[in-house]
Amino acid sequence: MKKIISLLFPLLPLLLSAQQDTADLFHSEPGKTAGKIVAQAITRDGGSIRSSDGKITLTVPAGALSKSTQISILPVSNGSPNGNGLAYRLEPSGVHFEKPLQLLFNYDSASVKDSTQMLFGISMQDNKGNWYQLRKCTVDTVAKTVSGNINHFSEWSLFEHLSIKPTGTRVKINKHVQLIISVIDPPHEDVEVEPLDDGTLAPLRKPKYMSFENWSVNSVVKGNSAVGTITPTDMMEANYQAPATVPDKNPVQVSVSIKDLTYTFKGIHFKNLMLTSNITIYDNAYEVKVSLSIKSGSPESWGGVMTYRDEGSFVVAIQGTSGKLIAIKNSMESLTSNCSMIVLNPGVNTGSINITGENNVHVKPASPPGQPFAEVEITFARRPSVFTVFHYTCPPPRGYHLGASFTVPPRVSIPAYPLFVQFFAKEGEQVLQEMGKENDELYLKMTVKKLTD
Repeated sequence: MKKIISLLFPLLPLLLSAQQDTADLFHSEPGKTAGKIVAQAITRDGGSIRSSDGKITLTVPAGALSKSTQISILPVSNGSPNGNGLAYRLEPSGVHFEKPLQLLFNYDSASVKDSTQMLFGISMQDNKGNWYQLRKCTVDTVAKTVSGNINHFSEWSLFEHLSIKPTGTRVKINKHVQLIISVIDPPHEDVEVEPLDDGTLAPLRKPKYMSFENWSVNSVVKGNSAVGTITPTDMMEANYQAPATVPDKNPVQVSVSIKDLTYTFKGIHFKNLMLTSNITIYDNAYEVKVSLSIKSGSPESWGGVMTYRDEGSFVVAIQGTSGKLIAIKNSMESLTSNCSMIVLNPGVNTGSINITGENNVHVKPASPPGQPFAEVEITFARRPSVFTVFHYTCPPPRGYHLGASFTVPPRVSIPAYPLFVQFFAKEGEQVLQEMGKENDELYLKMTVKKLTD
């Protein structure tokens, strides 16, 4: 059954409300371009526009605009505290709306490793670089969306009220890493925002006080010698010490709970809220990176010259004559062209490169002098490629049928790349495969590098 959690602040009763100076406001430089701009004319009858990566949708109701207006969405780097994903610059600025507009974010559940998705919010940056938050927004934990009403254009972002950094990292055996908790204060009804205050915004500020307890590693309080230990160094920080050997369960999960947190919202009781960080432990390990770019089309074709990009990486931890894939990272396939487009399957368009795990990792020991290094062979679990489905929002060239704006998913299942990797376990970086050159129509590159401190 679909569960929609409407976040009507204040959310966290354990935070002490207090008036704070404007110096406490979170501040950052404007975001830098991080994607393809999408522009579309919206008339008085209303309509919607979606970002080029499909992550946000802006819906303009009928009657919100007094005349047809060209509206654009540009993905930019996210400077919001506890920001999740990219931020988005909505333009033109200074437009007056007769009715609020709905801004909806899609989030990736894989990027939220704990229960903080219930505490998502929407933030906005003003022209001075200060950050504010919507007082009211709605989180749909089934559809994985966060939505709210906005009354003006600026840079907007999805953020988390509670966050632990890093959410994921790696550390060599016997080494350590510092974990830091970041908390955003919920909006207070008695704090005004001038000159932006229209009743919808509140400043983004740090809370006065919050207490955490029960730091643990793989559910073991304080950890142990097998999985590593965690030691609080401050109210909001802790130090993780890696074990002397790679643990059987890797990466390890470091977690912390919020002390005495129990609150009720719309009849729902939230208890045992927990933050987690996944830390990969390695000793003799190698990181493999693979990237692919393909250019197609022409300046005269619909969309002009289009570039497909995809990349992925993983770490293989070597133990004797076997190994294990850890720290797998896959990016979604991205498309750029001379034309604006809407991605119809965001979050599932894994593209040509999709690393999900190994069928087998075999290590052939070194045999000097003929073979001075161990040889690693990896056979991957097979997964189908899922390509981007999209349609152009720009008009087609003369002679094109309108139905041609939608791409058709391939009828034949194409296995994702790679299927097999082989390399020698030695120092430094090696180029395992390279096809073409950068900026060619086809460019594929795979490298491997031994991890060091």
